[in-house]
Amino acid sequence: MNFKMIPNTESITSLKISLVCLLAFLGVCLGFWMRGVDAALSYGVAYLSFLGVFFSLYLSMKKRLADAGTLEISENEDHEEQEVKIPLSHKVALGFGISLAFFRIFAYILLIIALIFLLEFQLFDVYAYMIGVFSSVCGVLIFLLL
Repeated sequence: MNFKMIPNTESITSLKISLVCLLAFLGVCLGFWMRGVDAALSYGVAYLSFLGVFFSLYLSMKKRLADAGTLEISENEDHEEQEVKIPLSHKVALGFGISLAFFRIFAYILLIIALIFLLEFQLFDVYAYMIGVFSSVCGVLIFLLL
């Protein structure tokens, strides 16, 4: 889909980003109000680190799928859409390429460093961390579905 031809897509994208940022801000404020600084930091670290993991996965998949040409759909003479047959070796190579992408590995390293920081300074709150992960998934779904 060519979004340049659709009017007002810039405002829709900015609305999506604003909703995701609002969700993060509300979660940090609610965590601070309910359980203190520990919960606010745990929520923020979980939200941002998993948002980074999802974003890096999106970038690596977008690049790999564009390079592999798996988005092509051929049409037969009856104008029925059929998927292009891809050999198993290409699928395995595509999977390894997505799994071992630089941005994704970097995002996981940042996630582990942030967890070690929270645990080392005894700032880890497991409930706030799980809520941060869940709201990060919800933020990604809001971004995709709107």
